[in-house]
Amino acid sequence: MLVTYKDLDKSCAEIARFSEKDDRTYRAFAERAMRMMPMIVAGSYAPPIPWGPFMAMLDSEAEGRVILDAMNRSSLDISNQRFEDDRVKIHLLKLVSENLQLPDELGTGMGIFIMPGIIHTYGMSQPLGGSDGLTDALVRCLED
Repeated sequence: MLVTYKDLDKSCAEIARFSEKDDRTYRAFAERAMRMMPMIVAGSYAPPIPWGPFMAMLDSEAEGRVILDAMNRSSLDISNQRFEDDRVKIHLLKLVSENLQLPDELGTGMGIFIMPGIIHTYGMSQPLGGSDGLTDALVRCLED
């Protein structure tokens, strides 16, 4: 099992158990994803700007060009291009699919950046006891 932690060092140590090269690759990948977060979050809570200025804005910065490239590719393509170990790829693509995106569908490339960016920037909530703990807590609420 491979676990992604909010702490980037802990996550990289997990990945290193499977692939030292992917550990280094993931660190750079996650750091880039975290740098993208301000642009992604700003765009998530505002009306969209017109397409032309949006493309020009993305094209004006290195991180924007990475976003523009990812918008036109699949998460699977990006995963295959950057990582070697299938277990690492599957772990990252699982994060994409949990966001209800098909990893091999064009246009899902941003998903593979968004999830690590969110996890390492803000963290993710996890119910105590995992999914079973959440279910048990809901049952107790209903019974009460």
